Amino acid sequence: VAESFEWRGQLRGLWEARIGVFQALLAEGRSFVHSDVDAVWLRNPLTEWLTAEPDMSFSQGTIHPPQVHAATGFVLCCGLFRMNASQASADFLDRVAADIQKTGDDQTSVNRVLLEAGTVWERTSTPDYRLQMQGKHFSCWKHPIEGVCTELGLRVKLIPHSVVQRIHDPIDTAGRAYVKHLLAPKNAAEKLDQFQRDELLFIRPDWRELPRQASVDDFRR
Repeated sequence: VAESFEWRGQLRGLWEARIGVFQALLAEGRSFVHSDVDAVWLRNPLTEWLTAEPDMSFSQGTIHPPQVHAATGFVLCCGLFRMNASQASADFLDRVAADIQKTGDDQTSVNRVLLEAGTVWERTSTPDYRLQMQGKHFSCWKHPIEGVCTELGLRVKLIPHSVVQRIHDPIDTAGRAYVKHLLAPKNAAEKLDQFQRDELLFIRPDWRELPRQASVDDFRR
């Protein structure tokens, strides 16, 4: 898929264009995995968590968007997810593309579309544990939970927060996280500083001095 778009310096435009790229991939019958550049893979999540079933697998967010968090106690994160090439996934993205014209935010629209379409989550009556963010708690489970959206014929899996962490998860005492997607500033320099403090910076200190043709291995410590 070859897609290009005009960058106007606003995140809203990026989110909208990104959804368009995802739609194009599904239209070609291609399943895909999206990972934000600041989602640091400590080991490969494709082997166990981002699998070929069900239609979609999402990492967990914290409390955004607030209206969905208030209704369900948890939210999906658009920083790491997989969509399989199914008609249900394509129909879902069509609704997200329409909704993002109102919200200007992909994560808001993904969560809102699932909620408004009546997605039912198969989970225990109480969460396994809760984490806190900005004075609010969000629900977490030690195992994946699955949502079923009859209206769209869609099945979606929520990956445990301890596997793909948005904030430090105290339940992960053995350091078994697959991905650390910790909240960090939007500024690139500040983000790298945050990575350094969180021991997630795995590139060599002089990486800026490497030639453009350097390989990925050249950048490693």
